Order: sequence, then structure tokens, then C-alpha cells
Amino acid sequence: MKIERIYLSPIAAYLFRLILLLLVGWSSYVVIDLVVNEFEQPQTIKWGIEIDFYSYLMRHVAVDLIGLYMLFFVVKVKR
Repeated sequence: MKIERIYLSPIAAYLFRLILLLLVGWSSYVVIDLVVNEFEQPQTIKWGIEIDFYSYLMRHVAVDLIGLYMLFFVVKVKR
């Protein structure tokens, strides 16, 4: 499966990269907060629902990795 590059105008690329940076920053903050405050707790209860800690953590790590990949390799500026 080949991932195609996205070619955007300079303003659209700037806005898209800004949104990606905000998403990656927020997700990184959540990962750091989870690791520091709740590390190795098997279950986390949030709004009355039990959540597996490691799947919740890996979800945010995946958002970080996909966001960084898109930021550096997928989004290109149309010239």
C-alpha cells in the first residue's frame, strides 16, 4: 500500500501543518501525563467506563506517529 503525497497551496499547507502540530502536541501531552501519573495501572475508570490503560496509551502514541509522518513526508507545498 503506497501512501500518496498531498500537494497543497502554501496557505493551506501552513494551516494543515499547524493543525497537525496542535494534534501531535496535545497527544504527546496526554501520553506524558498518562505515563507520569497512571503508569502500570491495569484499568482506568473514566465517566463510569473501564478502559484498558495500555490500549488508551497506544492510541495516543499512534496519533503522534501518524501525525509526525504526515507532517514530514505526506504534506507537500504546490509550487
